[in-house]
Amino acid sequence: VLVFDMTDEKSFAALSTWHEEVLAKVRPSNPDAFPFMVFGNKSDAEQEHKVPSEAAEMWCESRGNCQYLETSAATAANVEVGFLQLVQKVLDTAS
Repeated sequence: VLVFDMTDEKSFAALSTWHEEVLAKVRPSNPDAFPFMVFGNKSDAEQEHKVPSEAAEMWCESRGNCQYLETSAATAANVEVGFLQLVQKVLDTAS
């Protein structure tokens, strides 16, 4: 799971570095199939968003096996859903 702050462009820009760091540490046999989930946090702070949903969706699409979901730690919106989706993604990849 990679999490960025939707109100902070710098955290979104760091996603590529974090993505590469995870792959370097885990060293999966097929990096393109390694399941990633990206959470855009602070979905509840819509007026403060600096990162458009479309930008995050395009970033995930460019990485292949990466899914995007907007979440809020403050309201717990989509947090449980996101982790359940990740578990399902891991199980599907392992099959």
